[in-house]
Amino acid sequence: MFVHLHKKCLFYSASLLLIFVAGCRSEISVSGKAAYDGQPIGRGTIVFCEANRGVNYDGMISQGSYKLRAPAGDYLVRVNAVRTENVEKPGEVYPGVPGPSTVEVSYIPSTYNTHTTLKATVSSKERVHNFDMELVENDPYAPPFMRKK
Repeated sequence: MFVHLHKKCLFYSASLLLIFVAGCRSEISVSGKAAYDGQPIGRGTIVFCEANRGVNYDGMISQGSYKLRAPAGDYLVRVNAVRTENVEKPGEVYPGVPGPSTVEVSYIPSTYNTHTTLKATVSSKERVHNFDMELVENDPYAPPFMRKK
């Protein structure tokens, strides 16, 4: 009986290991440059979004460079970055509320994050992806105080 039970445990353990290994894909080191309006992004995040599986792989952007790890495949790419800006009239940020003299502003247009048009293909041969995003005048998805007048 002990031998039969041992074989059964061994069979189930091997089956679970096979399922686990089949579900894993090796990740590839991906790197590149990220710039907005010709200037390197000082600090931000970059996310490679795998549409088929709903899995995201992200990395930090620092001084215009990023690194992350992701399996081979096709991705939508989202870039977010903030910078500190002085507020000319603090009450305009949140009308009727006295506000700070500086504010952290997300300055990358939604065309490159929530409504991204950026794409990348990761493979063992395609490991470097550079994104130089153009200035978008009057981003229709931006909050009113961020739109150019």
